[in-house]
Amino acid sequence: MIILFKLSDITLDLFPDLTKFVDNLSFNKQSIIDYFVKEYTFGPFLPEVTIDDEIVSINVDTETIEKFETDFQKAVSFAENRKFKEAKELLEDLIKKNPTISEFHRVYGQIFEVEGDIEKAKDHISEALKWNPDNKFALVMLGNIYARHYDDVETANRFYNKSLTVDPNDYIALNNIGANLAKLEKYDDAERYLDLAVKINDSYPNTHYGLGLVYEHKKEYSKSFLSAIQAMKLSLKKDKDIHNHSYGLAGNSAFEYIKADKNINNIIQQYKEEIEKEGNVKIKIESSKEIATPAKTEYAENYNRDYHLVRYNSELPGVHHLIMHELTHINFSNKAKKVGKNINFATGNTHRELFIRNSEKQISLMSRSGIPEQGITQFINSLFDGLMNQMYNAPIDLFIEDYLYNEYPENRPYQFFALQSFQKTYVEGSKNKDIKKFTPKFVLEANNILNITHALQIAELFGYDFTPQFDDLILYKAFGNKLYNQFLDIKKNYSPGEEYTLLKKWSKELKLNQYHKLIEQKDTDNNKRIDDLLDEIKKDPLNFNGNERKDAIKRVSYKDNPAGSMAVTMYCLDALKTFEGKDKNFVQEVTLEIALLGTFGLYPGDTEKKYSLKSIPDKQFSALHLLSIEYVGFQMFDPSLDTHLDFKNEYENAKKLFKK
Repeated sequence: MIILFKLSDITLDLFPDLTKFVDNLSFNKQSIIDYFVKEYTFGPFLPEVTIDDEIVSINVDTETIEKFETDFQKAVSFAENRKFKEAKELLEDLIKKNPTISEFHRVYGQIFEVEGDIEKAKDHISEALKWNPDNKFALVMLGNIYARHYDDVETANRFYNKSLTVDPNDYIALNNIGANLAKLEKYDDAERYLDLAVKINDSYPNTHYGLGLVYEHKKEYSKSFLSAIQAMKLSLKKDKDIHNHSYGLAGNSAFEYIKADKNINNIIQQYKEEIEKEGNVKIKIESSKEIATPAKTEYAENYNRDYHLVRYNSELPGVHHLIMHELTHINFSNKAKKVGKNINFATGNTHRELFIRNSEKQISLMSRSGIPEQGITQFINSLFDGLMNQMYNAPIDLFIEDYLYNEYPENRPYQFFALQSFQKTYVEGSKNKDIKKFTPKFVLEANNILNITHALQIAELFGYDFTPQFDDLILYKAFGNKLYNQFLDIKKNYSPGEEYTLLKKWSKELKLNQYHKLIEQKDTDNNKRIDDLLDEIKKDPLNFNGNERKDAIKRVSYKDNPAGSMAVTMYCLDALKTFEGKDKNFVQEVTLEIALLGTFGLYPGDTEKKYSLKSIPDKQFSALHLLSIEYVGFQMFDPSLDTHLDFKNEYENAKKLFKK
């Protein structure tokens, strides 16, 4: 088929790009020929273009196209699916029938390179260039061969530069030139080419990875880390090799960045001071190896202190991020309080008893397996505490991590280390056979689903997806995706306190709302009238919603636990000494302060001395110690109240000891 055009105004309307070659009737003939060759090229088939006066003649060999295109595309498909034998048979036949088509030789040579026969690959790609010296794909490939397999960067760059004259916007050629300059340790020159490649196409992961390597060699670890992260995001589920290499680079760069960074402590201090100023409450930060979680925040109002306390395990990776994370908990709480949306999360004996009843099948299994009763009790209690801690934190943590990622980029290497460390632990937990065997199904499901929501966030923020590593992923992935999408929906128009909306929603959907209660901030006001507080305590002595309590509540008793009974006796004795010589108002003040503190849940088995009382300053108490004091207090000013604390014998023994 022959197509004829006259270089006139109407032609320029059809091909406006020709205006740069045509000026009135004078024009650049070769440039116009090249333009129409490019415009009418079909796959590997090039048209024949000539110009006679003002007439452009374009000869498109439709017969050849119809004859060979189907087989060529089939050969390409075979090659893409690594069916090299079938692809080569088709290409050999095509080359035999029509050896002038450059792309036939180029694809044929590419297969030999993949198979490792570099000499044949070079010969066939060179043949492709003999038939079309401007075949930019063949030029780049031949440059790759000289660079990768012959370590001949000088020759490689000649082919790359030639490809750039054919197509100045060829980002792949620019990427390869940059990579080869980096091989020669010409890092500044390499960076220039790679930067140009990114400007042309910022979605090619290899270029970002190459830039990351260049920055690493230049000891610019922050830039190296960010480039590696970008490469991971772009190669996720697309290019396994470049993705894995980028993950390794991100880890190395983050490690070197953290090792050299001297500014993070200043960032933490400044952030802490901003939060203190906004919330008008001091914050203390301290290292602790005694906490059960990597880090935790003890709010002033929950522990009856005039300061918030952030505690962290200094031996964990990314420890500075743990501190930033806990500070953000306080930051978010302050902002929610300002708009009246702050929520406190509380659990107590009622919830724990229900959890134990719903775990009876696994408790029985552990007992039959020979696990001692004490071990079973510790395991079930740790499951309850861990699940409730996770339920409260999981939705809020998504907002916190998103906030820190966007507002504190200097913290990202620390964040990367901390989050991936947690995910590795979660993945290992999902594979642990004993955990899967003895953990109640509803706990296992909720735990994995909540962990997957955070794995999805890591994939979004850092480009590394941990979800395929979880055992039984098919059981949890859809639910995890659903919850994460709910987070994304709320995040679009986020306002302070909306993290608690997500908490309520998730807790209900996972059927965990029966194991805790959410208390609005106004319900924790220390200025409540004493009569109102007494009325609440009489309705619900252990500070749990009366409608949720089952008829048969297990009372707190140590009749069958001599060691526990002795502890309660000594705590009651301490209460008697504390109240000695004090008036009824003081006894009432201390007792009601403990009752108010119990709004947040006081678990008798928690032996850590972490609570403070404003009415008894400069002393730390365990939960059982406080409950013992509360019992004594009510016995002294309202003994008719049933506190559900069965400490009568211990109290009588304490009184005898006190008299002595």
